[in-house]
Amino acid sequence: ITDLNKMKNLEINNNEFSGVLPNVSQWSNLRAIDVSNNKLTGSITSDFFENKPKLKLMYFSNNSFVGPIPPNYYSPPKLIDLYLDGNSLTGQIPSPPLDGFASLDELLLQNNDFTGVIPADLCSIRKNNNITFVNLFVDCAPDPNNNNVIQTPCPDGCCNMCFI
Repeated sequence: ITDLNKMKNLEINNNEFSGVLPNVSQWSNLRAIDVSNNKLTGSITSDFFENKPKLKLMYFSNNSFVGPIPPNYYSPPKLIDLYLDGNSLTGQIPSPPLDGFASLDELLLQNNDFTGVIPADLCSIRKNNNITFVNLFVDCAPDPNNNNVIQTPCPDGCCNMCFI
């Protein structure tokens, strides 16, 4: 399989697939990618978010992805769902511009290894688009097994679901 430029949907969820995802920089027709609930590794690179004007759904949940969230994660203009939960992502959650995530409905970030606080601009986007940006899930609940430390503090009213 070499020429995948016309691919619209990649749905390989709920399998035992392992390894890294291919370079998707040329997949400009991509509308949905669901690789959730596999054993995929490597990082989620910026090419998943660049040049994707039709992309609406990105499900990367419950794999073994590592590294930071790319700083351009807000770029696809039609993105509705972005599920990055249940991986080993690290670093701070990038701050999107205030006009980012215009169509976003759900952003799931819980069960990762992020540091720092939820970016204020992300909270502003959620508050300004509360009709469409319904769910923001992160690890913002006190951990009783770790002296009630909050892994990723979330400003009041920003996150609607906090996990340990």
